[in-house]
Amino acid sequence: MNCARPVHRSSEQRPMNSDPAGTAAADLPRQAEPHLVRQPPDTTAMQSVGDLERLVHELRVRQHGLEIENEQLRESQANLEAALAMSLAANALECRALVVDVAERKEMEERLRISEERYRLLAETAIDVIWTMNLDGRFTFVSPSVQQLRGFTPEEVLQQSFEDIFPPASQALVHEQFGRFLAEFHAGTPTGTMRLELEHKCKDGSTVWTDVIACLPISADSTFVEILGVTRDISERKQAEAAQRLRLAERSRMQEREQLLQDLHDGFASQLASACLRNEYRVLNRAEVGALLRECLDDLHLVVEALGHEDLSLNDAIADYRYRCESRLSGLGMQVDWVIELSACPPLERRTLLNILRILQESLNNAVKHAQARQIRVAACCHPDGQLRIAVCDDGIGLPAVPAAGRGLANMQRRARDIGGRLAFTPLAPGTSVSLTLSLSQAPVSLWT
Repeated sequence: MNCARPVHRSSEQRPMNSDPAGTAAADLPRQAEPHLVRQPPDTTAMQSVGDLERLVHELRVRQHGLEIENEQLRESQANLEAALAMSLAANALECRALVVDVAERKEMEERLRISEERYRLLAETAIDVIWTMNLDGRFTFVSPSVQQLRGFTPEEVLQQSFEDIFPPASQALVHEQFGRFLAEFHAGTPTGTMRLELEHKCKDGSTVWTDVIACLPISADSTFVEILGVTRDISERKQAEAAQRLRLAERSRMQEREQLLQDLHDGFASQLASACLRNEYRVLNRAEVGALLRECLDDLHLVVEALGHEDLSLNDAIADYRYRCESRLSGLGMQVDWVIELSACPPLERRTLLNILRILQESLNNAVKHAQARQIRVAACCHPDGQLRIAVCDDGIGLPAVPAAGRGLANMQRRARDIGGRLAFTPLAPGTSVSLTLSLSQAPVSLWT
C-alpha cells in the first residue's frame, strides 16, 4: 500500500478554511524515534545559563550602584537634617533674640515714659522756677511755678525780654554776667555754672529777690543744647539778712557807745578826776591848768578821730596824733623821731585803731612824765609776713624796780589783749622800749571795706 508523502505548504498557501490545529500538527517536524535519531547538544539551555549569569552580574553591579547611591542619599539626608537642625536652631535663637529685643525695647520705652513723666511732674510741681533759654536771651520754656513767684503766666514770660523781667541794677548785672558766660563758652573755656542774686519784676508792680543758677548743658555729640536754669525765691532769706544786719548794726552801735564811754572814762574823765584831786591838795597855777586842759583836749581828739571816721587808716590816725602832740612835746624840750611805714597796712576796725592809739599815747606820756626822757623814737611798720609792730623807745631812767600803784601799764596790757596783740617792756641802756606786736591776719578788719 502506497503511503503519500506529507505536503509542506507555506502559510501563504494554506487554505483560509483549514483547521488551525491540524495545520499546526502538520507543520511540526516528524520526530524520529529515539533509538534511531542522535540528540544534538541543547545550545539554547547553555545560552540561557550564560544570559542568566550575565544578568546576575549586571544585577549585582546595579545593586552595588544602588547601594552607593543609597549611601549618598543617606549622607545627603543626614546633611540636610543637620542643616535643617542648624537652621531651626538659628531661627530659634533669632526668634528668641527678637523676643528679648522686643521685651527690652518695651522695657526701655516704659522706663523712658516713667522718666519723662517724673521730670514733667518735677517741672510742673516744683516750687522753684525751672526754665530754658536760647542764646538770644529768650525763654523757650518756663515752669508753671513762675506765676506764683511773679504773677505772670508761663506764656506771658516767654514773650518778655530782660528789660521786662529785671529792674535796671539787676538788668545790668545780667547783661554783664550773661555776656561773659557765653563768651567763655564760645572760647572753649566754660565755667560750668553761673549763680546770681537778682531782683525780678512782679505783675503787681512789686519786686522779688531770687537766687538764679544757670548752666550750659552739652549733648552727647558735643553740641550746645540750651541754657538751663533754676530760679528760687529768697525773699525770706533777704528779709532775715536785713534783720540780721539791723541787729548787728544796733549791737555795733551799742558796743561803740560802751567803748566811747569807756574811753572817755579812761582818758578824759580820768584826767579831769586827777586834776581835781591834785587841786584839792594844792592849788594849780595857770600853766598846770593849761597843760591839763590840753591833755584832755588831746584825749577827746583821739577818741573823735578814731571813732568818728569810718575809713580812717592807721597811717592817717598816727599822722593826726603826731600833728597834735608834736608841738607840745617840742615845747617841753623833747626830741621825737617818727619812722612810720604803714602804707601796706590793711584797714582796721575802729575799736582796734583806738586801742593802738591809746597804747601809743600812754607810752609817750610815760616817757615824758615818768622816765624823764629827752629823746624819743617812734617806729611803726607792717612786715611782709603780716605782722604789725609799733615801738616807742626813750633814753630815760627806765622802769622802776617796784611798779607804781597806778593802772597805766595794766590798762595798756588789757588793750593789747583786747585786739589780739602782745605788749612787751624791754629795758635799754639807757631807757626803755615799749613794743606792740599784732598779727594782721587775726586782727579785726574794718567792716566798711
